[in-house]
Amino acid sequence: MRFFLFLIFISSSIYLNAQANWYKKSMKGQKTESFIITLEGDTISGMLEFDMPHKMAKRITFYPEGKEEEEKYEADEIKGFAIYGKVWEPKKIKIPYVDVFGGTSRRVDLFLLPVVEDGPVKVYLHYINDSFMDLDGNWMPAYSYVLFKGKDEYAYLRGDDDWLYDNKVWYLLNDSKDIVAGIQSEEYAWDDLITLVKRYNYFKSQEEDK
Repeated sequence: MRFFLFLIFISSSIYLNAQANWYKKSMKGQKTESFIITLEGDTISGMLEFDMPHKMAKRITFYPEGKEEEEKYEADEIKGFAIYGKVWEPKKIKIPYVDVFGGTSRRVDLFLLPVVEDGPVKVYLHYINDSFMDLDGNWMPAYSYVLFKGKDEYAYLRGDDDWLYDNKVWYLLNDSKDIVAGIQSEEYAWDDLITLVKRYNYFKSQEEDK
């Protein structure tokens, strides 16, 4: 079991870096193969025009196969799209905003978010803005984690959040005794969140198979 969890940790770190670092500023305006899923559930292949990730979270520019004219879709006009093997799904979340006076507030909004871990608990990335931060020598857009369990239960975690003691994270994961024991006995860093969710999803799948 320890060896299996070690493999999860290594693959999670590599996987997350690959998922988060896919975008380069020079890609803006370029096109790549993609598909969208319409509200009716139909899949349409074509080309997607890159924009900054936080802008694609609100609207995408898509060229259906066989057509030269662009089509723009807001987050509430499609069920999702895919690029580079990543599926982006529309999710409604409450996020912090800073007003013109420097005050902070929270409001609910709809975003297209890429899935980086799938299972009973899903992990999404919410790209915050076009500022970039250094991670292992690479430049990447700043992002937050969003954990969803089911349709409406979720936790929104910014980079400066101590997610281990976030009540919402605990609430999402505390129905697995293995995960509870791990949280109580081990220390996790920010990037270990994916590892923890992978463990949770693995243990839940084992419970279902019994």
